[in-house]
Amino acid sequence: MYLRQVFRRAGHASYSFVCLFLMAGISFVGSGCAPSNHEIEPFPPYEQRAKTEVRDEISVTVAVPTEDEAAAVYGVDLADKKIQPVWIVVRNDSDLPHWLLTSGVDPNYFAASEAAYAFRSLSDQDNRALDEKFESLEFKNPIMPGETAAGFVLTNLDEGVKAVDIDLIARRDLKSFTFFAVDPTFNRRSSNADINSLYSHKELLHADDEEELRALLEQLPCCTTNEDGDEQGDPLNLVLIGKRNDIVSALVRRQWHPTESINAGSLWRTVTAYLQGSRYRYSPVSPLYLYGRPQDGAAQKARASIHERNHARFWLSPIRFQGREVWVG
Repeated sequence: MYLRQVFRRAGHASYSFVCLFLMAGISFVGSGCAPSNHEIEPFPPYEQRAKTEVRDEISVTVAVPTEDEAAAVYGVDLADKKIQPVWIVVRNDSDLPHWLLTSGVDPNYFAASEAAYAFRSLSDQDNRALDEKFESLEFKNPIMPGETAAGFVLTNLDEGVKAVDIDLIARRDLKSFTFFAVDPTFNRRSSNADINSLYSHKELLHADDEEELRALLEQLPCCTTNEDGDEQGDPLNLVLIGKRNDIVSALVRRQWHPTESINAGSLWRTVTAYLQGSRYRYSPVSPLYLYGRPQDGAAQKARASIHERNHARFWLSPIRFQGREVWVG
């Protein structure tokens, strides 16, 4: 209680930081620095995680390698330079050549030669080999009629979830695609609840019009709580309606980022950002409780420093509006 009073005066960011520090510290003392509960399970290689969209006579496939996969492909640690390759395959069955707008994927993308230069050594022979490798992996325009082009565009690093916009232009045509790639190695913060089995059919509350929806929302508590339910946390002031993937896509498009689980790595990055006053886009957030469980998902919008970040926590409610899921946060 004393810490809460002190850090209320210092600001919410400071209080959240201390909560994370204490929670992680207790965890480490009790487990001997055991690994996070979010163990990384085996996952297929990036080619098998690729997503494909087809529009008219154009097919686009996109995948984002993990940091280790990118290092294996390029032979250097791209993530160390905050570079992230995006694998793109375009099949052109139209009668016109098409060009991929690289700047549409990332306005601040890295040219192959620029990225290779970041890894130059004292050996001219090694540097030439590196230049050739980066050049061979680069996506090349145009995509001629009846042909398929494949390669990488080197973008700025995004952890967790990456939004990939693909714009293809032709003489009389423009096609745009949007993909969302999830990094399977990213330890996202969420509850352990199985979202698909949270509520039975009998527990669902159906609203057919806006008036009924408002009446159901007014029955919700004003605020979240701590785990014991004896102290109030942040107010409930946000309602989102729709499918989970659509909501995640909308958040990512508006520069909201997923949050990491609390573990040794994320704690160290949080402490470093806190002391340096720098930005950590994926820093963990402490759990708050609703429906007797911690948040089902969390996101944050980073500012110039970790002290200025905005938090959003979400719970799937038992309410259904015209058959659609209602999330509160």
